[in-house]
Amino acid sequence: MISFGTRRIHVPRFGLDEGICTHEGNEHIPIWDHGIILCELDANRCEYTDCVEVGAGWKTLPVYWWAKLFYAHRQRKWISALEAQR
Repeated sequence: MISFGTRRIHVPRFGLDEGICTHEGNEHIPIWDHGIILCELDANRCEYTDCVEVGAGWKTLPVYWWAKLFYAHRQRKWISALEAQR
């Protein structure tokens, strides 16, 4: 396994009403602020949204593209897992 530095995570907000907010980063990607918003649509459905702010200097654009692919993959896994439960 290749180490990519020590990650720090601060969680200023965590709850159903206010959502989840983390301020993350390491020496390579100093800013990785992540918000998760859950909105109830009805008794059996919700809308899940990831909001990410990345600040990594000259590496920001490659990190942005990696994050875009990563979160799209994760969304597909969430949907697949939920459909398997039905």
